[in-house]
Amino acid sequence: ADDFEEEDDYECDDESIIYGSIDTIDLHDVKLNDTVFPGVLEGLYEYDLKLLDCSDNSLGDDSLNALRTFLKGTTIEELDLSGNVPTDLGCQDFIIKMMEEDVEFPTKLNLSFKSEDMDQSAKHGISTQIGNLIKSNVELESLYLGGPITATDAINIITALPQNQFIKELEFQSDHIKNYMNPDPDINDNLQQQFEQVVSLLHSALSDKKSKCKLRSFIFPLLTEVFIYTPEICEQWQEIEKKLQQNA
Repeated sequence: ADDFEEEDDYECDDESIIYGSIDTIDLHDVKLNDTVFPGVLEGLYEYDLKLLDCSDNSLGDDSLNALRTFLKGTTIEELDLSGNVPTDLGCQDFIIKMMEEDVEFPTKLNLSFKSEDMDQSAKHGISTQIGNLIKSNVELESLYLGGPITATDAINIITALPQNQFIKELEFQSDHIKNYMNPDPDINDNLQQQFEQVVSLLHSALSDKKSKCKLRSFIFPLLTEVFIYTPEICEQWQEIEKKLQQNA
């Protein structure tokens, strides 16, 4: 009985043992919004986090601002913000200020955005800023971007790939694919030409001897399930797939 009482009285004074043992926080689909999220982040400073999953919530621009401040004091390697609702402008601001304030980016970043401009030829500001980020040769190994992504957006980002030696995985999930759910969708000629340019630029980034690009995974269902079926694209796509496999 005496031994039991001694063990019962034992207290751990080193909180770092507790906090340091947790490196992953999963906040996926827990109904987070801009009102509660800053308070949630306040409670996470003590943890030595490597992965923070905040996917599929209702986080907007204010949450990105709070997150940028939080990232200044952390060493997070993976950050998942996919399935949230920040605006195109809010995402632009997030990337720009992270770069201006020299905040370290996670090596794996998943980001989604909303926009009122749903034109399938639109150029969104977030793609320009991500292009600038990649051109800076940031040590970003994996990037996921979701939202009303267009071929023009993809071009903005893919154009930057030859200047980055770190990025290995690139994924675009476009809301526009919903427009092509029927078995024989109408294909706009101008859009088709834009996707041909996407493939041409990707092919160049992977094959040009002066390119630093080491990409090993490229996912863009709007391209590979809708716009790929032309001789111009198919021929280059086969070479792209071979190069991606070589880099794997």
